[in-house]
Amino acid sequence: MKNLLKLPVLLLAVMLVASCGDSKKEKEEEKLSPVEQAAADGKKLAKLECDLEIVYVEDDFDKLDKLEEQLKTMKEEIEKKWGDEKDDKIRDAFQEAYDNVWENCGEKIAEVRESLRSEASKDAEKAAKLFCEMMAAMKDDPDAANNMQSDEFFKSLDEKYGANGSASDEDKADFQKEFQAGVQDCI
Repeated sequence: MKNLLKLPVLLLAVMLVASCGDSKKEKEEEKLSPVEQAAADGKKLAKLECDLEIVYVEDDFDKLDKLEEQLKTMKEEIEKKWGDEKDDKIRDAFQEAYDNVWENCGEKIAEVRESLRSEASKDAEKAAKLFCEMMAAMKDDPDAANNMQSDEFFKSLDEKYGANGSASDEDKADFQKEFQAGVQDCI
């Protein structure tokens, strides 16, 4: 029974400690020098702009409006805070932090694009690469293409993306489009 009475007190103590932790973090942010604060703002702005670009790539319109509003608000705040700043150290810190985050953003966007590519697009890329290798090999040795053992691969693609294939019409169209674009350079 005594243990049951201690439980609410313990929970209250945990909540109190957790809420005090947040105020310490806010005080730490207030202790940042102007250069450090400018760098932190540059990072935040670049991260938000990166998130917005990713949302564009994902066509996630539910998040789009929210991020655009956050970005607008943040830009207004940054303009008020740093817009008339004359100190080169502060401006440079902001820009350097922004640029560092933005450099990594390109990689993130590429990863998202790759994850969103359909299986048909990936298959078409592989098929186009193999087709181009076969064409290059045939220039030197007409029998080389026969030795590449590609018949099974192309047969499986035909069963999937051919006229009577099992893939959806959209995937068939994606495959054709990607394949044609991929072999354009080697024809």
